[in-house]
Amino acid sequence: MAEDIILQIGTDYPITEKIAHARELFSIFGHQLLRDRNISKLLEEYHDAVKHTWEVMEQTGVCAFCTRCAIEDGGSCCGDGIENKFDAILLLINLLLGCDLPERRQIDCGCWFLGDTGCRLIARHVICVNYMCKALSDSLSSSDRQLLADAMLQETDLVFLIEEKIKRWIQIQR
Repeated sequence: MAEDIILQIGTDYPITEKIAHARELFSIFGHQLLRDRNISKLLEEYHDAVKHTWEVMEQTGVCAFCTRCAIEDGGSCCGDGIENKFDAILLLINLLLGCDLPERRQIDCGCWFLGDTGCRLIARHVICVNYMCKALSDSLSSSDRQLLADAMLQETDLVFLIEEKIKRWIQIQR
């Protein structure tokens, strides 16, 4: 049963199937993964890195800029289809971090994970973390862009490491 799920973790599946796979992986392996010292330590470091990225985004005005763009210009960064970049392992990481995965899209033309106050996930895809439109980039000083780049790099490096460790851990369990 777990073997069938593991074979279907890629991005080629509809988001509802990837969410179902992530939930099943969590049901089968979640408690064991959370008890694994290496993985739980990485999850804690990652959660701190995500918080730091958001703090830097707030501090540099990125959050205000993006909110204004979404409200005034209809923002397209978190548009319909972005959720297709996610795979079951990244969604599993969200579950391990205590994040609920939504049953349905909240905003019709938005990403499946976009809510009224922004992204409903903790662990976001690298494109969601790193994307910076020209208007946003132009609005930031070079020192603010560097602060953001450093925070984003720490976050994306850690999530990549966690994804790879979880994939190997699950394969060993098979």
